Amino acid sequence: MFDCEACEFRQRVDGLDAENAEGWRCYANLTSHRWVWDLQGVNWWLGQVFDGLDEDEREELMERVDVIYDALHPPKGKPHGA
Repeated sequence: MFDCEACEFRQRVDGLDAENAEGWRCYANLTSHRWVWDLQGVNWWLGQVFDGLDEDEREELMERVDVIYDALHPPKGKPHGA
């Protein structure tokens, strides 16, 4: 049986500071919910995430999601970590 408490990935995510945890939550919700893509709900979902954030907060969150996305899905021709 899988033990969530012993999962190294979960321990790392649980150890993130508040800003990085929010970035991870945003990325994970965008990529782990099939309905967001199947129903073309990305624009709606991002509207919910950004509601109440000022321009600087939106930009910072998008930068954090960019870092996560680039690390997990490097652009073609760009080696991981470059």
